[in-house]
Amino acid sequence: KLKKSLVAVKDAGCEYALLQPNSSDYHDWKAVMENYVCAKLLWNPYRDVNALRNEFIDYYYGAAADDVRYVTFTLEEHISNLIQNVDKRFYVSPLDSIHLPAGMFEGCLDRLQSAKDKINKTSLTDTEKEELLGRIDEVRLTPLFYLMWNRERYYLDDAERYNNVAKDFFETSAAVGAVYYGEHRTIASLKNIYPYS
Repeated sequence: KLKKSLVAVKDAGCEYALLQPNSSDYHDWKAVMENYVCAKLLWNPYRDVNALRNEFIDYYYGAAADDVRYVTFTLEEHISNLIQNVDKRFYVSPLDSIHLPAGMFEGCLDRLQSAKDKINKTSLTDTEKEELLGRIDEVRLTPLFYLMWNRERYYLDDAERYNNVAKDFFETSAAVGAVYYGEHRTIASLKNIYPYS
């Protein structure tokens, strides 16, 4: 939608455009990518959005790019399909009505672990590895959150598995410095909703 708007503005002969999003304090790894795409589209609104997203992933995630790309597009495809198939007679938030298999999220976590393994095998300095591993942990928060959010569906009979997912989510949140997850959801408030030991 943004691309269409910017193309229309450009085609109308406008020389300047300003994107002014709402301020956001919440932790969202995809926002970094979308900011990159928006900045590039301001320079040239005719560029392909997916090509820009792939370009960002290559630059930002380096050796882990293929795994992050897989996770990014897998999550988007499944969530997009869910939104398109929700009963249109009622408004239902995709997060509230998630009906995706736990295995899909667990597969994303496996790919991200593979990404971390690749990073550790590179010739990067320890500081560079630490930075890149932190970026992967930011991505890990999304599948971890979905698994934790849907604990009744995924882990009703497996409290230990739920506990491990919740613990991983909160420890990873602390490691990357996340204070919010999602709009107006503090990590501290989520601990009250999703207890773990």
